[in-house]
Amino acid sequence: MIKKLVIFLTLLLVTGCWDYRELNDLAIVGSLSIDIVDDEFVIAAQIMNAKKEGGSGNSSSGSTSTPIVVYKFSANTISNTLRKMTTESPRKLYIGHIAMVLISENAAKIGFKEISDFLLRDHESRKQFKVLIIKDNPVDQALSILDHLETLTIQATLNSLNNASSYYGNVTPIGFDEFIALGFSKGIEGIIPYAILEGDPKEGEKKESTEITIPQAKIILKGLSVFKDDKLIGFLDDNDSIGFNFLMGNLKSAMIPFKCDEKNYATTEIINYKTDMKIEIKNDLPVVKIKVTGEANQAEINCNVDMEVIEGRDFIMNLMNEEIKRLMSNSIDNVKENFGSDIFGFERYLYRHNYKYWKKVEKKWDELFKKIEYEIDVNFMLAKKGSTLDSIKGVNNGE
Repeated sequence: MIKKLVIFLTLLLVTGCWDYRELNDLAIVGSLSIDIVDDEFVIAAQIMNAKKEGGSGNSSSGSTSTPIVVYKFSANTISNTLRKMTTESPRKLYIGHIAMVLISENAAKIGFKEISDFLLRDHESRKQFKVLIIKDNPVDQALSILDHLETLTIQATLNSLNNASSYYGNVTPIGFDEFIALGFSKGIEGIIPYAILEGDPKEGEKKESTEITIPQAKIILKGLSVFKDDKLIGFLDDNDSIGFNFLMGNLKSAMIPFKCDEKNYATTEIINYKTDMKIEIKNDLPVVKIKVTGEANQAEINCNVDMEVIEGRDFIMNLMNEEIKRLMSNSIDNVKENFGSDIFGFERYLYRHNYKYWKKVEKKWDELFKKIEYEIDVNFMLAKKGSTLDSIKGVNNGE
C-alpha cells in the first residue's frame, strides 16, 4: 500500500502544468475595441507582433514588419467574435495580458451591461485593465494608429492617460473593475475618460508614418464621459473635467491659468491639496459644503505685480482661489443642469452619513440632485514664487 502511495505522489509531481501552452502558439492581445453595429458586436484585437519584437523569424523580415497586428470581426457575442478571429490568425488569441479596452460611443450609449458579461466571466482576462471611450470616430481605428515614441500603440495611450492625469488633470484612469464596482455602489454614477482621433487614421496606420516628424494621426485625451446607470449620456470638456477632479480629490498636479489684469495671465501649479466635503440639511433640503486647502507654486506671471510684498502674493492667490472655485462650480452646474447624473457621490454621502434623511428622499433623488445647493471655500497658500520674484516686465515697468 505504501509503495502504491509513493508511486501515486511521484506521478503528481512530474505531471507538470495541466494547462501549459507554448508561447509561440498564442497571439498576445494588448488591447480590444468594442462596438455594436446592427445588433452585432464588432471587435478588433491589437496583437503584439512577436516577429517584429524578435520572437521568431529572421532579422530582415522583422525589420520591415509593424510592431502590431489588428484583426477585426463581428458576431452575435464577444466570445464568438474572438473565436472567429482564429480563421485569420495563425495563433489562438490570448487576452490574459489586455491592458486597455476601447469602447465606441455608440456601444457605451447602449449600455455597459451589453459588453460586461464576457469581460467579467472570462477566466483568462485580468479585470484591472483600463477603459477608454472613443468619441465620434470608429473605435477600431484607434487600435491601428502607430506611435512615434512607443513600440506598442496601447502603451503610448496608457502612458498618455497616466501623464494627463498626473500633470494636466482633465482625465482620471478608470479600471474596468472600478467602473463595474461603481455600478453596485449606492448613490454615485460612473465616469470614464474619453478621447478623439485627430488626423487621418488610414495614414497613421502605415509604417512610413512613423518615419516623418509630424504624426499623421493621434489619439487626443479630451476629458471625462458621464454615465447614468450603465449608459453613456454625455461628455465633460477640459475645464469641467478638471473641476470634477478637484472636487473628487483626483488631481495629482495641475496648472491653473487665470487673468491677473485686463489682458495678461498668470499660472500657478498645484503641488498638494485636500478636499473636504460634507452635506448639511437646511429647511429639509441638502446643502453641500466643500472646502479645498493646499499649496501652489507660482509658475508664470505676465502682470505687473510685486511678488516681494505680501499684498502682491495675496492678490495672486486670491485670483487663483477664485478660479479654482469657478472651475468646480461650473462643473457641478453643468452636470446638474445638462446630465442630472450624480457623479460626485452626493447621494452616497447621505446614504453613509445620514441614512434616515436619505431613506426619505431616495425615490426623488434625481429631481433633488438637479436643485441641490452648494457652498465652496477655496484657500491655497503660495509655497514658492519661482526663481525670480517679480514679473519679467518688472514692477512699475522696470523703474
